[in-house]
Amino acid sequence: MKNEFLLRLSLLKGVGHFGKQRIYQFAKKHQRWEFDSFEIRLLAQTMKPNDWDEWTDDRLDQIKRTHQYLTIEDKIYPERLRHVPTPPLILFYKGNLSLLDHEHLAIVGARAASDYGYQVLKKLMPDLTKRGLVIVSGLAKGIDSFAHQFAISNQGKTIGVIGTGLDVCYPKVNKTLSVKGLFKSN
Repeated sequence: MKNEFLLRLSLLKGVGHFGKQRIYQFAKKHQRWEFDSFEIRLLAQTMKPNDWDEWTDDRLDQIKRTHQYLTIEDKIYPERLRHVPTPPLILFYKGNLSLLDHEHLAIVGARAASDYGYQVLKKLMPDLTKRGLVIVSGLAKGIDSFAHQFAISNQGKTIGVIGTGLDVCYPKVNKTLSVKGLFKSN
């Protein structure tokens, strides 16, 4: 019930992150996970009359069958992420969730990476992966991509944070990296 509500809420069109967060906080405070379209519209204050009903049980069942996800209410949801101002209600994922239990190092850098940045990362990565650190980065061009490539080439583990959704690879040049490196079950 709770997970289905959160999935439906996260997919809702016409309501931004803050609005969804407000609805989630209301539901959590009252431990109420069922709302009709009218109630959601009152809470959201911005949606069209049929937006909530667009997510029929059949459509939600299809998403549940074809996608892996966890909700902000799940115990495995990353604790640090719960404390950002508007944490995502749902995290869609592919791969090995047990990597969330390891120590992480986030690497974020310029898309137009300098040779110096590339060389420093190349030099540091063998030691970082030997220590068992899971490298966390986006799949953007530049340092982010290099971090994943160097970690994988040094038998390290990575978590790719993908802002576009799992069905869109951006930039397209990272298609091979995202499919072969990040989404295999290690």
